[in-house]
Amino acid sequence: MPKSRSPIAAPDLRQLLGELRAPLEVASFLLGAPQLRSLPPGDGHPVMFLPGFGMGDEALSPMARAIERLGYAVYGWDQGRNLGLRQRTAERVLERVLELHGRHACAVSLVGWSAGGLYAREIARLRPDRVRCVFTLGSPLQPHGSGPQLVDLCRQWFDAFLATRGDPALAPNNAALHVPCIAIHSKSDGVVAWRAALQPDAPHTENLEVDGTHLGLGFNLAVLRIIAERLAQEPATTLPTAPRKRRRTVVR
Repeated sequence: MPKSRSPIAAPDLRQLLGELRAPLEVASFLLGAPQLRSLPPGDGHPVMFLPGFGMGDEALSPMARAIERLGYAVYGWDQGRNLGLRQRTAERVLERVLELHGRHACAVSLVGWSAGGLYAREIARLRPDRVRCVFTLGSPLQPHGSGPQLVDLCRQWFDAFLATRGDPALAPNNAALHVPCIAIHSKSDGVVAWRAALQPDAPHTENLEVDGTHLGLGFNLAVLRIIAERLAQEPATTLPTAPRKRRRTVVR
């Protein structure tokens, strides 16, 4: 009989407490992002940023402004707070992507932080002809196992919230997409287990590791560099064509 896979362990209490470093990462990003002169210039195509659970567009605005300065047409998702996976929200996001595609006459790149990445993947799955590439930042693409009591209590609250505000029909789907998808993760993530943020190997997938907290991924200079470098490549070559390791550490 085939050996069953062990459940992915949730972040432990030490990792959860490590999230207290996030304000330092935010400060470092705000000071360092304007100084990054080596990032490649953009080609003007539209890039939409989708915030994480409980966040609105303002959470990703510093990252979005940095990408806009490179020469892209940058947009927020314009759906208010991300309250979990909801069918009507997914429909409105898809409508916005279709509108941007018509306005710019080219495919839209999607950058989703945590739960925002789940929406980005769902849109790319529904309309791969309208999406250029997808970036997920610490998105929970696979379920967790049990963790320390405090972590489990937080997760139970999260699950209870989704049960009342979310849509059970929209569950995370880790199947490979038909557009390039770059899953960015951190082994020190104290909210989403880093293994749960990985995609299976496929022609259009890439898993990249950065150093940082979950709450700081939207303010991470290494994440900014990855996004800028991939956006600057041609759509068909958004992922490296040379042989590579699926999991690679990006050093700031």
